[in-house]
Amino acid sequence: MDWTPKQRSAYVSKHLKGWCAEILGAAPDEITLRNGRSRHRATKSLFIIPVDRDGQSNRKISFEVKFSPHDPSPRYSTALTQDPATGQWHPVDNGDALYAPFPASPTINISRKLTAVLLVLTLLLGIPAAFKGIKLTLSAVEGLWAYTWSTVDGTLNEVGYMYSFKKQGTSGKVGEYASPYYNTHTRLRADKELGIVLLRHVRRKAELQRDPLLVYVHPLNPKRSVLAPGIPLLAGYQLLVLLAILVPATMALSVLRDILRKRPVTRNRAVLIAAAFIFYFFCIFGASCYIFVWGYLLRSMPPAWPLLLWLVISAFLFFYPSIARRLYGYKVIRRGLYLSLIFGMIPLVAIAAGLALPYVIAATVAVMVLTVLIKPFARAGNTPLFALLISLCWVPVFTAGLLAPSRALVQLLHEILPYMPYNIGITGIENPRLMAYLDVAVGLAGIVLGILATYIDSTWRARQAAQVELLPTSRARSAAIGLVELQGRARPVSPSAKAPVLQYNSRSADSTRKQPFYLEDDTGRILIDPRASRFRTRWMTSFGGRITETVLKRREQLPDLSTPHVMTLQPGDPVYVIGTAQPNPDAPADALDSERLVVRQRKMSIFTTPMWQVSQGKMRPEHGVEDIFFLTDSKEQAARKRIMKGLWQVWAWAFLWIVMSLAMFHFQLPRTQDGYALWSMQEIIKYAAPRDRLEAVLDFFERETSPSEEQDALFFQRLKGTPLLGPFIDKVNKNLQHAQLTEGVGFLWRHHFKDASLKEVQLLVKSAGSFSNRVRGWAVARLGEATAYPDLVVPVLIQALEHDAALNVREYAAASLSHFKAAAFPAIPALVKAARWPEHKLRSRAIWSLSHLQEIPDGPAHDLFMEMVEDEADWVRQAAVQGLRNMARHTRHDARVLLELTGDPDQYTRSLSIGALGLVAPGITGFPEAVVRALFDEERLVRQSAVYALGDFATVPDEAAAPLGAMIMDKSLSSRILPLLVDMAERAAPAVPYLAEALESTDGKIAYNAAFALSRIGHAAAPAVDELTTALDHKDKYVRRYSAQALGGCGSAAVNAIPALIELQKDPDPHVSGAARSAIAQIRKYQ
Repeated sequence: MDWTPKQRSAYVSKHLKGWCAEILGAAPDEITLRNGRSRHRATKSLFIIPVDRDGQSNRKISFEVKFSPHDPSPRYSTALTQDPATGQWHPVDNGDALYAPFPASPTINISRKLTAVLLVLTLLLGIPAAFKGIKLTLSAVEGLWAYTWSTVDGTLNEVGYMYSFKKQGTSGKVGEYASPYYNTHTRLRADKELGIVLLRHVRRKAELQRDPLLVYVHPLNPKRSVLAPGIPLLAGYQLLVLLAILVPATMALSVLRDILRKRPVTRNRAVLIAAAFIFYFFCIFGASCYIFVWGYLLRSMPPAWPLLLWLVISAFLFFYPSIARRLYGYKVIRRGLYLSLIFGMIPLVAIAAGLALPYVIAATVAVMVLTVLIKPFARAGNTPLFALLISLCWVPVFTAGLLAPSRALVQLLHEILPYMPYNIGITGIENPRLMAYLDVAVGLAGIVLGILATYIDSTWRARQAAQVELLPTSRARSAAIGLVELQGRARPVSPSAKAPVLQYNSRSADSTRKQPFYLEDDTGRILIDPRASRFRTRWMTSFGGRITETVLKRREQLPDLSTPHVMTLQPGDPVYVIGTAQPNPDAPADALDSERLVVRQRKMSIFTTPMWQVSQGKMRPEHGVEDIFFLTDSKEQAARKRIMKGLWQVWAWAFLWIVMSLAMFHFQLPRTQDGYALWSMQEIIKYAAPRDRLEAVLDFFERETSPSEEQDALFFQRLKGTPLLGPFIDKVNKNLQHAQLTEGVGFLWRHHFKDASLKEVQLLVKSAGSFSNRVRGWAVARLGEATAYPDLVVPVLIQALEHDAALNVREYAAASLSHFKAAAFPAIPALVKAARWPEHKLRSRAIWSLSHLQEIPDGPAHDLFMEMVEDEADWVRQAAVQGLRNMARHTRHDARVLLELTGDPDQYTRSLSIGALGLVAPGITGFPEAVVRALFDEERLVRQSAVYALGDFATVPDEAAAPLGAMIMDKSLSSRILPLLVDMAERAAPAVPYLAEALESTDGKIAYNAAFALSRIGHAAAPAVDELTTALDHKDKYVRRYSAQALGGCGSAAVNAIPALIELQKDPDPHVSGAARSAIAQIRKYQ
């Protein structure tokens, strides 16, 4: 029986008074028991009872009682009494054994100063963690509250860091708000928080796929509205990390407080603090694995409630351990936890084994090859070559067949979640088609193994059952050599032995006992040797014909978290045996009758199953009916039922093996064919032939985005129709599909078509009609690169610009048309229409394309440009100027409009207008004045355009001299200003002060331009004589040369420079010295 806590307490209460009286040496009537305490564990219970004797109530007695399912009347194994004076517990001698003193845990001795320091450090660590924990808890509560908030539509801004929405207030007025929050804990632009690295590979913003966005509006603060309600995953993870600090810190504070109060503190409490930290460390590791594996496999955010639930439960049980111990004392709870753990781990282990199957098969083949190569040399001539080859072929097939259901489980999971990567972790296989062939072979191996194992095992078990019917029950004394059937009672070989005759323990090999024993009936006894047999444990059976088996059901203890699976055969229990009676070589010489015999399997061998003997190359295993051995703890009638139950178990496992292998065969056989219809996006991108890869990716988009009439199998339909699991599967599949399509889009955008062939362009044209907006947008954008096929491409772009339902596709079409120059003229009406569209992106793309076309014919484009010059937006007026400049025919009105735009508030518009006028109508009245005004503009860009425009003038206006001279210091414009000043000659006199200042520049180019300009101005350069004289010592020889020439042109005004010029005649450069001599001659000429 299984002892529940209630049954334990009831049993002990009946015997407690007698036990206490026995320990105290008093009569039961002399003592009085008061209410005590009890603690229950898996197999033991502790009872602490206050006892009154002779009116004194200062005695406590503790009993430890061990409860076993096979012991109906347990007795206490340990008894302790408490010393009233010291409070110490002392063992009690109950007459059976002497007890050692009860070991007490050593105490911790720490100085009060060190304790105070540790207390302060603990507080410094725990208080900020506590405040952070409160903040995260409020964030989690707010996330749950967000489910009740009202929702509105919102739009994401261009940078993607905020989203805007409108909300009507209580007064009825609609207000515009913006929020940066993804959930109540994380912003769209995530900060570098603890745990954020785990979410980098997860698509954190799945809600952003919706257009428009669904915004949950915060009722108190709309600026804290969110896109994703619920418990934030990152907040739950950080709470778990904080709990690893707070729980040990709380326990440490209690310990340090007791030390400061001079109370004894045992070392066990310090160990418990370390245990708490280690426990939560592993919790954090498990949570990290949970987030990483979920995100890697399902490409979505895992739910946060499991983390929060585990956090609450673990913290509660840590601070209230008595509740945990009390709950753990119930067998049903331990059993339920055990089964949950087992049935939860079995699929995970099976899937892991299925994923590792290719490596397992490869390792098995490698081991068998080494065995075949080494074995002939190890024992030459002992094993035939044919047997070794059979072993080489059969063992990998047997291994593949055993793991076929695991691989099929992976395939089943892939059918439920078709967008999950199938060959996770598989490397070294370049083509998924090879994996499909491997899976088909594994499926065939599973089918063969299931059929073969069913046939072999059924044959042997049928023989066992037949022997139960056919063999007469022999007496122990009259048992003859050969196959016998015996029935009796189990007796140990040693009469004084008290241990079980047979025992199986699932967790301890040392506790498993399988030794010879005697079977005794009313005629005598005979030795039974079960060492070659194997225990049958619940539903665990063997594939391959297990012909020696021990089945014990009378005394069976089912496993749970704290107790193993135990089966025992006690002395005196009934035994039923079928085996071969043969002479016992260890029997005494004077033994008679059955005393000289032993019942066991005929041949003792490691490979006791026919399937494993086949693996050794024995195609016809050397087994007969005489090799059957079956032992059970029941009568003959129950023995046959147990044999048949084993047969049904084998059939059930074989049916499962065959069905799952057939399913894998069914699903994988189509993948072996040519084509990529069943390949995932990752497989296509990585393993498809380069010439077929692009087309296969596009076909994948067509299959996934086009309306499909295909239906799933009935099983999958019902699975997806379940209330809770169905929506979860749909959500995961959508996330996985989105991840694959996103990867495919990234692959598409990495391809360019500047030198595309006609076939590639035709593929793009076909893709422009795809069902997927993302594919159409990519195709239309890449068609802009196929400028060699305008007759094929431009009509497609016009069609997309005018009629496509997706706005982004129309934007790409408008941008692509600008690359086709004159071939895009038929698209001008569509571009003009798009340029008047209210949506900003489409309008800007259309205007940009129109403004960049050359030689635009007169018509709707000209009318649009004239409208645009009146627009309030600067960029629109800029585009209008560019468009008017590119018109094939210009009117006087165009020139007047451009002339007015030279005074536009926007610097870019002013600059472009000046450049356009210089190209369109350089002779229009007022243009020179506008250019001169532009030279005085505060914006450099406008001044630069004016300088460029002056370069096309026949005569530079006199008013331009001073501003041109002022700009001579601009290195990028200095070379363009120089010819203008040279052409002006003496009219450039207003620029002389600026040129004189430029002579002092350390930049040789600017100084050279200033010196050259002054050399061409003549007598008007006289105000710069001093600067020119100084420039004669310049390091640049050209500056010295042209400075000397400028001084010569100044005439008598440069008399004071003669000494410097005389010195300059010594210059090593002949051109410089010659210029100095000429300058001296000119100056003396005009004296």
